Amino acid sequence: MIELILSEDFDSDKNKFFTNLKTPPSSTFDIVDSEFGKSGAFEINFVSEEADNYRSETQLYDFLNRMYFGNEYWIGFRFKPVNWDYDTSLDFICQMHLRPGSWSPECNVGNAVGTNSFWIGTRSDKLLFTTFGAVQHLEVDLKKKWYQFVCRFKPSFNDDGLIEAWLDGNKIASVKGRTQMQFDACGNPMKEPYLNLGIYKWDWREGRKATLSNKRTIWYSTVRIAKGEDGYKLVSSNQATAPDIVVDKDVVEDTTPPTISKLVIDPAETSCVISWETNEPADSLITYSEDASYSNSVNDDAYVINHSLTLPNLSPGTDYNIHVKSRDASRNVGRSPRLTFTTRFSNTIRDLSYANGVISWKSDKADNWSVSYKPKCFHGNPAILTTKENSVTVTVLKLTDYECTISGKNISESFEFTS
Repeated sequence: MIELILSEDFDSDKNKFFTNLKTPPSSTFDIVDSEFGKSGAFEINFVSEEADNYRSETQLYDFLNRMYFGNEYWIGFRFKPVNWDYDTSLDFICQMHLRPGSWSPECNVGNAVGTNSFWIGTRSDKLLFTTFGAVQHLEVDLKKKWYQFVCRFKPSFNDDGLIEAWLDGNKIASVKGRTQMQFDACGNPMKEPYLNLGIYKWDWREGRKATLSNKRTIWYSTVRIAKGEDGYKLVSSNQATAPDIVVDKDVVEDTTPPTISKLVIDPAETSCVISWETNEPADSLITYSEDASYSNSVNDDAYVINHSLTLPNLSPGTDYNIHVKSRDASRNVGRSPRLTFTTRFSNTIRDLSYANGVISWKSDKADNWSVSYKPKCFHGNPAILTTKENSVTVTVLKLTDYECTISGKNISESFEFTS
């Protein structure tokens, strides 16, 4: 038996299900005319890193829309990205969200970072943004047409949970297993999930960062939720593309690690910026040390394609070993070869002089110095002394012309003197 429990066509006298809107001052929700009659238009605008401008969405958690444990639900809607340039962070356009709702989207749907890939991810543990059951991609033209999305969802703490998703009749995800977190990140027991529609952009949250885009607009039409088995045609507004539904309850597992490419190392004296790209959204981690222990690390948990991390508090003129890693949402880890770099060391040597058997000089910074000297007329190897001071006592022949070179890290200066 299949039962339609929500039908939203955005007619002005019928949009009672969309009254709980989350639209900060820089975000909007409007009902607009489209090819399919009325549509809901959500928009967010990046104003500044301090502004509360990261979402324009509706939260449908009234009693009609809750998805109770052990039941099977079908969610369908049309969507059309309107202002949607490629960007450097994820856009969530649909969430099956848990209650009480703090940091707990159970299933996220969105546009993958910097690509024209449609993305769906699921999570079933109590930690934040750590384990996804599946991540699937389907290349789409994000700015040219309407798309029909259908999701089959059975929330469960046990192995009988199920998530399947289709885009324009093409299956893009199939996950069997625990689809429901039992506790949120604070240890609170979770309740039945509900549907969120609209735009949610994590990187625009207060205190985070700007991205390549400063506006995101998306339209929705014909939103349907049904309860029961075999509800694809009931919730799909484009039944011409409806596939013959075959219950596929085997896990579709992503086992391919991200590929790391275009790795660039840019050292300064006391820091080093390391950037790279991955072929899919992934987090960022660098382990590093002066020896082979790789005991230090920096990381960023954001799933991105263009990565950049800074190693802080380094010693000037020092060799470091590094290992770059990126892990995708399915926990597959891509690794770079083990690499080395040397931090920069800028210094000057000036006021070189000789007097009374002592060669001396001035510098901006201390260094381990090497002093080589020999008579100008001598064709053999010079005498070499090492010191941490800015002077050294030498043994020389009287009334003889000498040539001398003082060397430090990445620097050397020469002069001549007469004993």
